[in-house]
Amino acid sequence: MIKLKDLLSEMVGDWDGNGPAWSGKTYEFISDLMIPISPPVIKKILGDIKVSVFHSTDFNGIKKLKGLTGKSKSISSFKGIGDDSTMFLGYGMQNMGGIIIQIEGYLLANSAVDLSTRPDESGRRWIHPLRFETMYGIKINKNDLKKKLYKFSKVWRETKGDFKLTNKLKSQLIRDYMDMIEKDVWKKNASKIRKSFGKNLGKVVSPNEWNHMQNHWNELIVNKIKLKDALLLGNRDDWSEEDYENAEKITKSIVTGTVEWSDGPGSGETENWIKKRTGTVYS
Repeated sequence: MIKLKDLLSEMVGDWDGNGPAWSGKTYEFISDLMIPISPPVIKKILGDIKVSVFHSTDFNGIKKLKGLTGKSKSISSFKGIGDDSTMFLGYGMQNMGGIIIQIEGYLLANSAVDLSTRPDESGRRWIHPLRFETMYGIKINKNDLKKKLYKFSKVWRETKGDFKLTNKLKSQLIRDYMDMIEKDVWKKNASKIRKSFGKNLGKVVSPNEWNHMQNHWNELIVNKIKLKDALLLGNRDDWSEEDYENAEKITKSIVTGTVEWSDGPGSGETENWIKKRTGTVYS
C-alpha cells in the first residue's frame, strides 16, 4: 500500500509547483482513469535498471535539468531516433530544441515508440491504459479500472462515480486510486510485467505499429539522472552571438562530460555523436 507520506513526497519533493495532493493534473489524470508511473512502485516491481539515454532540450531547458540531477522527478528521453526526425533540425519534443544531452538514469518505462506520457504537477508521469500494454505487456481498459475502483474506494461508491468532489474527498480518492493501481495493476501482474519489460529493453523499432519509423523516436522514462555529454546543434550562423556563447558556457557548467558542436542541423556529426554513445539512428 502506498503511504500518504510517500505520495506527498512525490507531490512536492522535486517539483516547483507545490500544492495539495488533490491539485492540478493529478486529479485530472485520475478523472481520465490514466495510470501513474510511480517511481517507488516501479522500484519494487522492477528494481534499479541503469541506462544511458538522450534528452533534447533548448537554451532555457538546459538550465532546468541541473535541478533534476539525482531527484525522483522523471523525464522523457530516447535511445533510438529516425535520421529525418525534427530533432536533427534542432527541434525538441516539447521545446525549440538545439541541445542534445546524454543522460544516465534509472529506467521507469520503455517503449519502441513515443508514448506521449504526460507529467503531473509533481513530475510523476501518467500513461493511457492502451499504452500501458505496449510498455508492460498487461492489457488494461478504463471499464476494468472503474470496476476495480468501485470495489476499492468507499468515496467512489458513495459518490456514485462523481469526480466533482470537495477537496477533502478528492484527496481521499487520490489515495484510494493510487493504492488500487499499486495492488490490482502492479502487484497483481508483477511477474508478467517483469517478463515483458525485460524483453523490451533492447527494442528500438516496432515496424508493425508505425509505418514510417524514421519520423519518430522511442521513449524511455528515467529518473535520478546524471548529465553526461552534450551536443549543441548548429554554428554561429544558426545562433545569435550572445546565445552561441552563453549556450556553450552554461552547458559546460552543467554537464560532467564534454560539450561539442555539430556542423549544423541535419549534419552527419549529430548522427555519429549519438551512435558513439550507444544510441541508435535508423532510416
